[in-house]
Amino acid sequence: MCIRVLAAAVWVIVSAVGAFAADGVRERLPTARLQSRGAIVGAATLARPDPWVLVYVDNDCRVCVDALSGTKADTIDRSRIVVVVAADASPSVPARPSRIEWPPERVYVDSTGAFAAALHLQGVPVIVGLVGDEIHWRWSGALARPELQSLIGSWLESHPAPSVPTP
Repeated sequence: MCIRVLAAAVWVIVSAVGAFAADGVRERLPTARLQSRGAIVGAATLARPDPWVLVYVDNDCRVCVDALSGTKADTIDRSRIVVVVAADASPSVPARPSRIEWPPERVYVDSTGAFAAALHLQGVPVIVGLVGDEIHWRWSGALARPELQSLIGSWLESHPAPSVPTP
């Protein structure tokens, strides 16, 4: 009960703060380049029309890996979550944390750090709620699995993906 109240309070605070630039316009996804399964792609390819979540993690962040590995596929729509991993461009560094069980087509690598710099990220993990390429909110810092699932789940549930009509 207490966790649900805390999660609800966090959701209200995060939602109220939002992500606005100084001129009151929503911040947008940067145009930095990312790696995806060996290919270089523009960050704009991450955007989708319905609300989605970006989770920025680091290969060396055990809290990040544990939290993401603990998200339950049956409670959260993983197709609406993108993981961006900060990594060294060296081939000896894995492209993504091996303990994260995440669909590889939803994992990108920020090998140069340009993506993090463009978003002014300091530290990991960072969870960002978006609609299209507009940033609506962000959360920086570690959350326990239940709180992480509640934060992401609340955003995705309050903004359901549009249903696709069957032919």
